[in-house]
Amino acid sequence: GGTITGSGTNTSLLTLNTGATLKPGADGIGTLTANSVTLAANCTNVFEFGAGNNDLLVVGTPGGLTINGGGFLLYTNGTTGTWSEDGVYNLIQYSGAITGNVSSLSVLNADGGKTYTFSTNGTYVILTISRSSMWDGGSVVDWNWLTPENWAGDVAPAAYAALGFGGGLGLFNTNNFAANTRFGNLTFDATAGAFALGGNAINLVGNITNSSSAVQTIGLDLVLD
Repeated sequence: GGTITGSGTNTSLLTLNTGATLKPGADGIGTLTANSVTLAANCTNVFEFGAGNNDLLVVGTPGGLTINGGGFLLYTNGTTGTWSEDGVYNLIQYSGAITGNVSSLSVLNADGGKTYTFSTNGTYVILTISRSSMWDGGSVVDWNWLTPENWAGDVAPAAYAALGFGGGLGLFNTNNFAANTRFGNLTFDATAGAFALGGNAINLVGNITNSSSAVQTIGLDLVLD
């Protein structure tokens, strides 16, 4: 398939068919603007990232973004080294309704230790990269989130981490991170008992999934980012 690369403005419809490649910026981070954009399944989007900045695709026409699939290669600026720093990244700027769904997007060079979540906020298609942390309730002192022994590997999660809960220990636990700390997906696996999450508010940049037959209670304030 063909490749389009560089910064600037395309005043017409840009369609990436299967096998086509898009790379905003020519030599380094850049912004590519098109009136309308269609991403087909199995097209490739090569995006570079640096400290506080990354490639950006801008769709100029309201309602002009169609997402039927597509994969992203995430590179550190100026290299082909994988970018996997935790954070929230704006990838595509748009307005109006999106045709299709961001759930059809994927990361092609994912770090196996990280969770990647695509979402939207009405202005950007967003990628959240986070480390996964699994609750095991192993502390003999308390069931607070900041206590390392309550998580697999005895490592407490960091901001943007995807949080998983399973088993039956520490069912009534407390988020003692600073209020409105951002986390990724919130998942209860098939082994999870009836958890009750309390404590400070969290800002969630991913999804909530309960794969258990038990009813889960989220008793903390929740902000969906």
